[in-house]
Amino acid sequence: MQTKYLVSPINYTTFVISDIFNANLQIMMATSHRKYIILTIIVVLAVALFIWISQRWSVWFADHPEPQFAMADCPQCVQLTTDTTSKSRIVSWRTSTSVLWQTLVWVNCAVNDTIKTTAHYSTITSGGGAAVYYYASMSVLPNCQYSYWIESAMGDTTAHFYTKTPYEGSAKLLIIGDIQDKQYSGTDTIVRSIVALHKPDYIIQLGDLIERPHQAYWERYFSDFLSVATTIPTAAVVGNHDYHKGINPYPDIRTFYTFPYYLSSVNDVKYQECNDIDALKRHDLTGCTALDYGKVRVVFIDTKLQFFRQFSQRRRVKQLLGATRPDKYLIVAMHHAPHSSVSKFNNLIVRWLYAPIINCSNVSIVYAAHEHNTLISTPKDLGTTYYQSVQNFSAKDYTKAHGTHGRHYTILTTTTTEPISTATNAITRDTLTSITYTINHTPIDTIQIIR
Repeated sequence: MQTKYLVSPINYTTFVISDIFNANLQIMMATSHRKYIILTIIVVLAVALFIWISQRWSVWFADHPEPQFAMADCPQCVQLTTDTTSKSRIVSWRTSTSVLWQTLVWVNCAVNDTIKTTAHYSTITSGGGAAVYYYASMSVLPNCQYSYWIESAMGDTTAHFYTKTPYEGSAKLLIIGDIQDKQYSGTDTIVRSIVALHKPDYIIQLGDLIERPHQAYWERYFSDFLSVATTIPTAAVVGNHDYHKGINPYPDIRTFYTFPYYLSSVNDVKYQECNDIDALKRHDLTGCTALDYGKVRVVFIDTKLQFFRQFSQRRRVKQLLGATRPDKYLIVAMHHAPHSSVSKFNNLIVRWLYAPIINCSNVSIVYAAHEHNTLISTPKDLGTTYYQSVQNFSAKDYTKAHGTHGRHYTILTTTTTEPISTATNAITRDTLTSITYTINHTPIDTIQIIR
């Protein structure tokens, strides 16, 4: 029987080929359409990223020119700080290049014992002008009143400044994070009220003392802390605002001369009288050191340091943590917290590099700043062996951060109980207490560690 076709074999073949072609064409068009959508998304994202980077570029990298300044002939920006131990004090100051004020006179008021020392000094030229930067150190005894002043090569003297050392082994620390005032914000009044109420022995600043490395902002800082800069030894962490911006950021050399324990802790005279900004750009000098305050040792970490330099600093931090005597409480001070109060994705490099070695080094508390809020976290909160206290003393307030907003400060104290006699020996107990207050002096959080 002969088969009958509705269409001829040739037409049927053409029909099949046409269907296949149309199907392939539709597939190609769909694929092309998907590629077009993907390409469009990529272009839109690239444009958005470009716009965002363009808007943030100056924030990240633009170092605005420093306005011209003329430093006065007599000493300015006088700062009292400590050396690497609490048994000595360092005084730093600045003058114009016209007259040298190179002699520090230090007097023990109880015995009227007068000592003169010649300061280290260097002439440093920044973007706004030149000045001479000095520092000199003196040994001190516990529980003594001292006066000091600065003499010029011409025999002129400054006003007399006074300071008192605490009892042996005791220390009350005022800890504050972020200042960076661009203009007057009432900081001086707040500082005077804190000092009048708590009478701290030392002050620790957690970085960002200044808005940017300009002499005008340094003068703003000293105006804010005029009542305590010459009387209460102050130490400061290096923060990101204390750096010059750029692809290769570097710390302001004035930070090291204002707080010269960074210089004196380096066993190399070329750094002790350093005016080599290129050396700072290479980060031969860093904001990493350890200071002792009675029964407390504070390890300072520079978290703004270039990434490839962080590894050598990590080894230094590990060494400083490991060298702490077992009878001392160990504290870490840094600008960026290992555990951010803004997002778990913030400060990942800091957490990756330093949290593990801090966690296994018997550290009691890590103090940090940067995020312009206040948040105290327990070891249970963090899954660590240490507390973390993020501080803010700045008038700036970042609402996106978790925690308590506004300006706060912390008072850290150590106390020792009377010996308790046992059958074999006498036991004393030390207590470390960290209380965070509002600037109205209302306590909001307390950490207490007894051993």
